Amino acid sequence: MNYYEAQDAFKKMYPDRLVTFEFDEKCIRRIECVYTDGEMHMGNHIEYRHVKVIPEGMPSLYVPIDPHREIITAATVKAKIPKDAVYVHPDELKMLKELKDSDSPYYTSKLYELASYAGIDSEQIAASILK
Repeated sequence: MNYYEAQDAFKKMYPDRLVTFEFDEKCIRRIECVYTDGEMHMGNHIEYRHVKVIPEGMPSLYVPIDPHREIITAATVKAKIPKDAVYVHPDELKMLKELKDSDSPYYTSKLYELASYAGIDSEQIAASILK
């Protein structure tokens, strides 16, 4: 179901309630920056794969939707990227934990490899395996 079909469905499901829809950080699937001659365009693309549905007086929920694309400004991209966390797949963290628990000599090199790919401190990744 696409974004507009989701809106129609939830408005019919809750005809006596105000239902609002928003795209927040959790809804983002992809941001595409468009460049010409090495410089970012002022208008870029954002793609959402979920929409946050907020029925009045009820808990909100995230509903999967078909890809929904919009234009996003370069200023918004530049403001967003520095504050973004980097997703490290749970399988990577599991493998890292297994290496650490077995006192493997490969633990340190794998930890630093993940940190260099993610652009974050190795301590942040090490702390993630404890969760």
